[in-house]
Amino acid sequence: MKDFDSEALAALDTAARHRRLNNAFEELRDTMIRSFRTIWRDGFCGSGPRCSEAERRETAVQEIKELLDFRPLESFPAERLEFLALVIGYWREIEEL
Repeated sequence: MKDFDSEALAALDTAARHRRLNNAFEELRDTMIRSFRTIWRDGFCGSGPRCSEAERRETAVQEIKELLDFRPLESFPAERLEFLALVIGYWREIEEL
């Protein structure tokens, strides 16, 4: 009987961890989408209002490179790359809005 109880508790603990992770993923996703709608759809232009699409794109790419310290992605730890992949996945969802 004791083994069953410990297995049941372990299963409940695992389920609770999965719920917490799922909640964190949903919170991140919802925050990103709300931020996108608020900042960019309400008229924010990071490069300035007179910049062309090409100039804005070039500025954004340069900012990304600077944030990465011009390091190749492969040089970052796996946990950071996994988080970046998650963020990029949500970013791709925003493209559909």
